[in-house]
Amino acid sequence: MNGVDMKKYLVCLIVGSGILLASGCTAQAKKEVRSIVDQERSRILSAQSKYEDPLANKYLGIIAESILSAARSLDLDENHQVSDKETLDIYDQFTVYIVHDPTPNAWVVGDDFACISTAAILHAEHPEELAFILGHEFGHLRGEHQVESYERKYANKFAAGLAVGLGSLSAGYQSSNNPNYSQAQYQRDMANVLAAGQSIIASFEPHRKSDEYKSDQIALELMVEAGFPIERSPDWLERMLLIYGEGDGKTHPKTEKRVKRIRELVHEYGELNPTRTFNLEQFREIQDRIRSETLALADDENLAFYFAERPTLSSGVLPPIKSCGPSDAELDQIFDYYSKMILDN
Repeated sequence: MNGVDMKKYLVCLIVGSGILLASGCTAQAKKEVRSIVDQERSRILSAQSKYEDPLANKYLGIIAESILSAARSLDLDENHQVSDKETLDIYDQFTVYIVHDPTPNAWVVGDDFACISTAAILHAEHPEELAFILGHEFGHLRGEHQVESYERKYANKFAAGLAVGLGSLSAGYQSSNNPNYSQAQYQRDMANVLAAGQSIIASFEPHRKSDEYKSDQIALELMVEAGFPIERSPDWLERMLLIYGEGDGKTHPKTEKRVKRIRELVHEYGELNPTRTFNLEQFREIQDRIRSETLALADDENLAFYFAERPTLSSGVLPPIKSCGPSDAELDQIFDYYSKMILDN
């Protein structure tokens, strides 16, 4: 193969590979997102850390159903279809599971359910804060952020493989056709090719900070459509900032920036006339029930089991406990505060 043929071959390889990637990446990403739903749901339902209380589950379920109804109203056409794009089936249900966890956090799984920790609920002071949290999680579904994460993962692996493949072909071509190309040079070039592939793999980021900002915006849109008041939407995040301080910003934007942006968006909506309000006494009753059971479990288990069943995926789509939540606070700090909080109330 001469130099001209080699160039043509490489161009065809790159173009053909790009077409294959574009055609199959999104479909495979959606398939993989769907595949984790049943697996993670079964794990949550059987986990020791799942919080079982019909009243609390119903309370969160009503908020979740309101969020889902608002999304349907905004996104579905008269035939109850999403007309503008192919999407995951996120509009059939939105289930929320409460799990015992000392990390104030919520996360979404697959295409139809989310989890919220008992600590997140106990850290809230008003039910509107929970509506914003659940709206934010549904925003990740609406924005297909998990699908896009898998797409980036596949594209990242493809780019790494293509770089290594092209580099290997180039080095092999030089070795076969260039008499001045030494074995030592070939080995150095191959080492650089492999290092480049590894560097590309290491550059993969499952979470994008822009997704968090977008989900915050979607949460407000859904709350307004549902008729909920939005003035307290940033309060929970601001409270996390006061309690735990800023995180390292690796997986989420700086909390202070998020709070500022949410307040700006709330201001842009201007004066609204909410058609639905929350009963604060009911909310506090839910908190009291969660706090009482958490205290009983703390006496029996010393809170140790909370750390054993935190959702983690090898793909990195869900964060490990030490780097989740808005603040990325250290475990000991969370543990101490959480223990003190339930014991002092």
